Amino acid sequence: MRRVGSALLLLASVSLLAGGKSNASAAEPPTGLQHWWQRMNADIDALVEANRLVPPTPVALRFRARRIWSGVLPGDLLDLDVADLGADDQDELVALTANSVLVLSRRRGLFDVRQRVDLPETLSSTRARDAIGMLAVRETSTRSQGLTKTEVRVLARSSEQGAGGAYVWRDGALVLDSEFFGYALCDDGTLEAAPGRNYFIGASALWSAGVGPKLSPKVQMARCSRGLVDPTGEAIRYVSNVSLAGTLSVHCDGRAEICSPALTQYDDVGYAHLVTDLNNDGHAEIVTTQASAQSDADKVQVFSQGHGEKRLLFEREFERGIVALTAGDFDGDGALELLAAERQAQPGRVSLWLLN
Repeated sequence: MRRVGSALLLLASVSLLAGGKSNASAAEPPTGLQHWWQRMNADIDALVEANRLVPPTPVALRFRARRIWSGVLPGDLLDLDVADLGADDQDELVALTANSVLVLSRRRGLFDVRQRVDLPETLSSTRARDAIGMLAVRETSTRSQGLTKTEVRVLARSSEQGAGGAYVWRDGALVLDSEFFGYALCDDGTLEAAPGRNYFIGASALWSAGVGPKLSPKVQMARCSRGLVDPTGEAIRYVSNVSLAGTLSVHCDGRAEICSPALTQYDDVGYAHLVTDLNNDGHAEIVTTQASAQSDADKVQVFSQGHGEKRLLFEREFERGIVALTAGDFDGDGALELLAAERQAQPGRVSLWLLN
């Protein structure tokens, strides 16, 4: 609401100035300037409604691990994210491998790969032995003639490539729109990888606003929450990163009374992690994996962190390493589902698990 307050005040003031003239001719059909004022007032009402604070409605959180897909991907899986590409209130899963972007979705109960798009052709001159990469989904909304249009862009970069690709959803498919340098971090930042190494340089983080949270010097993986609100409905964001030493740091950007009591550091965790609000109560859950070799057994743990204390909500052991975590509404029921990708022995093969 604060972001639009000045604009609303200006528009409302101008509308009041025009009010007398409009009332004087209320019996006549609106024409010219009168019609323009009516349209502007309608836009004001829509803007107020769109920015009205709506407290979240909690949902019951029940954990039950089930494997929904297993298959061979074109290259090692590096990252996962979600996006409502079809604008149907049902998320697609976006997967980044060393050389491709894939879209997976559920149709008629079957979860499977629906599309594969190659990353930009230019190869990196400083490729690491172990590829790393990062996905970011950015949504831009524009309003025209009372209608809101949202464009979804998927930004993907692998250390195998010399540039990243920005993809847009057109006619039911992801299409390469442009290329970019660096690695897209959240919806407003970039990060650089250490040349020839399998980690990112925390000090290289750049934010569009000029100021952002400080990351660890050597970052295995960084992530940001999207679309979360606190218990009052105010926007809140979490920026998290795992250091090379296996320390997970979480930065909270929101109201002080919500952010201050939260724990900000977890030790001995793997790079695959997630900070999100699974039960939609306005408080984030922290999802972690173990700091272990990719071929070793792994463990997914889900913590709540109220009043400075972490409480274990769920724990599940896996035979092999968890390479990525994400959460989305894959069945359109309005609730988030936690998804984990488990690496298998065969190169490129992964299993996808829904955990709630």
